[in-house]
Amino acid sequence: MTELNDHLKLLFARAADLYCDVNGELVREDHPQSIWDAVLERWPGRRVAITFEAAIPENFSADEIERFLAQQGYTRILKRRDDALQVVQDRLRLDPDRDERAI
Repeated sequence: MTELNDHLKLLFARAADLYCDVNGELVREDHPQSIWDAVLERWPGRRVAITFEAAIPENFSADEIERFLAQQGYTRILKRRDDALQVVQDRLRLDPDRDERAI
């Protein structure tokens, strides 16, 4: 019975459809092309900044972290907080007519 139970769990997990708890929409698998299409549909022609958060450890100052980031080529800081920096990775314009993307 134990093995049968394991197989039933797998069957139901694979046969079922997953819905979001928040808005009730069907959760679908994304891939780079579908993400690119969704972004272009939502924000066509807009300029966007791709950012990441760099935490500031307690034994370093924000200036030291900024110097470390500058050594790696990250010179633009979008936001400064006491515990983290929002660092700009890249900036681009979402132009649906041009097909320039690195996927």
